[in-house]
Amino acid sequence: RSSDLANQKCLLIGAGTLGCHVARNLMAWGITQITFVDCGTVSYSNPARQSLYFQDDIGKNKAETAAINLKKIYGNVEPKGINMKVPMPGYRTDNKTELQETLEKFVNIIMAHDVIFLLTDTRESRWLPTLLAKLYNKLCLTAAIGFDTFVAVRHGRMLGESGDDLGCYFCTDSLDISNTIINAPMDKRCTVTRPGVSGLAASIVSELMVSCIDNKNALTSLDDIPQQIRGNMSTFETRCYYTKQSECC
Repeated sequence: RSSDLANQKCLLIGAGTLGCHVARNLMAWGITQITFVDCGTVSYSNPARQSLYFQDDIGKNKAETAAINLKKIYGNVEPKGINMKVPMPGYRTDNKTELQETLEKFVNIIMAHDVIFLLTDTRESRWLPTLLAKLYNKLCLTAAIGFDTFVAVRHGRMLGESGDDLGCYFCTDSLDISNTIINAPMDKRCTVTRPGVSGLAASIVSELMVSCIDNKNALTSLDDIPQQIRGNMSTFETRCYYTKQSECC
C-alpha cells in the first residue's frame, strides 16, 4: 500500500449494506480513518445483509454501531460514527435554527475528510454532499443499486486551473431533486435487491477510489480510469463510461 492511500480520511455517508461492505474493503486496503454518517437504526432484517451488525445490535444507531464493530474486527482502525440526518431537498422543516446548525456541522464533516462515499438509498440524500465535495475539491464517489443493476461513479473535481470536465452523479439525470420516498410504495422504501449486487457495487467503488488515489504507482493514468461503471446481473455485463459535466451542473 502507498502512504498516500493509507493516510486517506474516508467519509461513508450511509451505513447500510453498501456502507458496511465499503468499510471492510477500505480496512483491507490498510485505510484506518473511516467515518460513518447515518441516522437510521439497525432493523431485524439488517444483520443478514449488512456485515457490520449482529442480532444484538437491533435498535441501535447504525453509524455508531458500525464504528464500534469495525474496531472489534481490527483494533488498528480508527472509526467514528456520527448519528445525523443529511439535509435533503424536498423535505420540509420548521426549525430553521436546527437546520442551520446541521448544515454547518455537515460542512465541517465534509471539510475534515479527503474522500466522500455516497452510499445512501435515495437520490436526494446525495445532492448536498455532491455539491459540497465539488465546492471543497474532495474526491467523491457514488455507489447505487437497483434490483439487479448497480452503478459506481467518480465525480468530477476542480483540479488545477484547467478544471475537470467530468460529470457528477446528477449530470446525466433528467429528474429534479425531490422527496422520492413520500409517495413510494412500501417495497420501494428500502433496498430490494439481489444479494450479490451490493457486494459488487461496493467492491468496484472501493477499487475505483484506490485507483484514483494510487494512480501514480499504477500502470494506468487517471485518464484511463473509468468515470462511471454500470453492471447488470441479469445479463452479467459490466460497462464503463465517461460522462461530461452538464451545463446546468
